Amino acid sequence: MELHLLMVAGALAGFLNGWLGLGGMSVIVPALIHAGLTVPDAFANAFAVTAINSAVAWLMFHRRGYVDYRRAAALVLPAVPASILAFAAMLWAAANMAALMLGIFLLAMGCSMWRLRHVQSVAATVPRGAWRVFCLVRSASTAMRFSSLC
Repeated sequence: MELHLLMVAGALAGFLNGWLGLGGMSVIVPALIHAGLTVPDAFANAFAVTAINSAVAWLMFHRRGYVDYRRAAALVLPAVPASILAFAAMLWAAANMAALMLGIFLLAMGCSMWRLRHVQSVAATVPRGAWRVFCLVRSASTAMRFSSLC
């Protein structure tokens, strides 16, 4: 039963990653915690899955000429040291604190998306009100799941 649930979570994460550019960590981490992994183990496994999903999505967008490598480099250069610091902070902090921080971050991202005036690309085809409601509900439910673990 656990394997089937993880496969469904993986499929959902891959679909959300390819369609909306999100889903890896917010779907896989709760599924792995539900399956009995500790928070650091869930994060480690989710990063492995997300890296592969992201590589596939990147290749699809690259083939269509959507990747602006100059802007991507501007994002990657500070992101790598920040990731290293965040990893060290997660090891230092209690595991439940890391889960709570992820939930708060996802809620904040949902609120910021709510204020978005327009969404380009695929999301632009969705009515703006429906997109905002989706983002807010998704972020709030994820934050509640993580905060209930603490």
